[in-house]
Amino acid sequence: MRDLCVFAQHDLIRDPPFSRLDLVSCRNVLIYLEATHQKRLLASFHYALKPGGFLILGPSETVGSSELFDPIDKEHRVYGKKGAAAPASLPLVGRYAGPGGGARPPAIIHDAGRLHVQREVDRILLERYGPPGVLVDDNLDILLFRGDTSAYLDHPHGEASLSLMRMLRKGPLVEVRQAIQEARAKDRPARREIPSRRQPGSNSRVTVEAVPVRGTEAGQSRCFLVLFEEAPPHAARPPAPTPGEPESAKKDRVAELEQELGATKHYQQALLEEQEAFNEELQSAHEEVLSSNEELQSINEELETAKEELQSSNEELTTVNEELQNRNQELSQATDDMINLLDSLSIPIVMLGPDLRLRRFTPAAARVFNLLPGDVGRPIGDLRGSLDVAGLGAMVRETVDSVTVKSREVADQEGHWHLLRVHPYRTKDNRVDGAVLLLIDIDELKKGAERLEQARAYAEAIVDTVGRPVLILDHRLRVERANRTYYELFRTTPAQTEGRVFYELDAPWDVTDLRRRLDNLPPRGDVMEQFRLTAEFPGLGRRTMVVSASRLSLGEPAPTRILLAIDDRTEEVRMAEDREHLLVQEESAARQAESASRLKDEFIATVSHELRGPLNAMAGWVHVLGSGRPDPATLSRGIGALERAVKTQTRLIEDLLDMS
Repeated sequence: MRDLCVFAQHDLIRDPPFSRLDLVSCRNVLIYLEATHQKRLLASFHYALKPGGFLILGPSETVGSSELFDPIDKEHRVYGKKGAAAPASLPLVGRYAGPGGGARPPAIIHDAGRLHVQREVDRILLERYGPPGVLVDDNLDILLFRGDTSAYLDHPHGEASLSLMRMLRKGPLVEVRQAIQEARAKDRPARREIPSRRQPGSNSRVTVEAVPVRGTEAGQSRCFLVLFEEAPPHAARPPAPTPGEPESAKKDRVAELEQELGATKHYQQALLEEQEAFNEELQSAHEEVLSSNEELQSINEELETAKEELQSSNEELTTVNEELQNRNQELSQATDDMINLLDSLSIPIVMLGPDLRLRRFTPAAARVFNLLPGDVGRPIGDLRGSLDVAGLGAMVRETVDSVTVKSREVADQEGHWHLLRVHPYRTKDNRVDGAVLLLIDIDELKKGAERLEQARAYAEAIVDTVGRPVLILDHRLRVERANRTYYELFRTTPAQTEGRVFYELDAPWDVTDLRRRLDNLPPRGDVMEQFRLTAEFPGLGRRTMVVSASRLSLGEPAPTRILLAIDDRTEEVRMAEDREHLLVQEESAARQAESASRLKDEFIATVSHELRGPLNAMAGWVHVLGSGRPDPATLSRGIGALERAVKTQTRLIEDLLDMS
């Protein structure tokens, strides 16, 4: 683009304009100039543009009622060049800005003089031998005078004007308009004849010719060259008729008057048409004025809205400025807080940039790594202190690349243990921009872990010497350790036991009551009530196991563990069951003896009652029959009753004999 452009310093008022341009953009320049300079610049722009070129002005600028440009887009201030000639006062020769000073080169002076002489010769020849005439535009405004036109044109009274129709004398007005209208309609020269104004008493005629003139460039408006040419003597009309030919003279006069009347009617019709066209244009102009007023009203409303928006924007900017000041204060306060926080921390912290160079460190880190304020910006590999961490740079680089936390236990030269943690340095937008190194003192924890390991080994030795199976469970009831007795009793190995949940071992421990008791085991000190389980154990058969448990606490940070002991009480249960079985049999025999004795008593009582019944009946009838002489009916009934009693007694005795 730079190669296609030409940059030059140009003074719009003093320097001559450019030429043959397609577009001139001059925005927000005319508003700073006076009216005379504005007209001068518009004339320069008109000269510089090609026919059909465009002029673009700023939103607050306009060409006004200029005859040089037509509006194309009023809203965006785009104008098109008219075909009118530029004012004669346009400076076409400007200063010569050559390197040698203000004088022009001799060759330019010589060419300019020769061109001036040629133009002067052409002007003299045209004035002496050419017919007088004028050049008018499409609106019949005079653009150029040629020759002496005083016999045909005159300046009217009132406001100065270059309109051809106002400057024409009354005689040739109709013919000139007719010639121009014919030339415009047919696009070819048109001729009309009018009486001569130079010799009022003669019969000489003047030929008026209207010639269409087009510009050499496309888009240029059409002009007309109006020429006034005196007819030569042989072409003049014959002299007036003699008194001997009165009829012929009258006929000629009548024909001339009819011709003038027809021309007058034609001219009147043309005036009416022009008036109608003018009325239509006036109506259109009125509508455009109304539309312009509406546009101005809309622009005014838009300006009011823009003003309100500008006020709102100013208020928002004020609010944003206040928020920015508050943010700056908060940022300053946060920076001060961070500096004081880092200075007050006793933890060694080192911050590194993405290039693994020192960015910031705490006083504790300065003591550990022997750092000075001038070490900021040094690579991490140059750190030399009481700690010698092998592969520290690779460890930091791996943290930055994988965005994960890395940790390692390191010891200083005095044997003091630290936990080195490397964190990725994250920005507010979650972007990794370095790393953070922390050193945590774990010497006491390390030594405590060693002591705990020793205690654990001691406890495991004690557990192994216990004569009954013992399990140590973690807080999730997974087996951490089992003694030798457990492996021997249940015929299993550490690989099959350790790390598995207690309920998933190769034994029927998955009992709801046992689960509930272990889940509700007291925190510490108390022992779970013994739980007895009798079931089939793989490889052992049916066994009775008694489970007891208690919770072990190894300190606040460490999770509690459960010590679970198992007793095989199968023989004790079997002996107790045998004793209970004998007791049950003894109690059953006693109950049977008591039942037999009670049945015997009941049987004797029943037999006695049954024996007494028939005997009582026999005794009663014997007493009745032996007391006197009974009647035959009573005797018969008594004998029948005695027989029945005897039979019943006999049956009872037979039943007793059968049972015995």
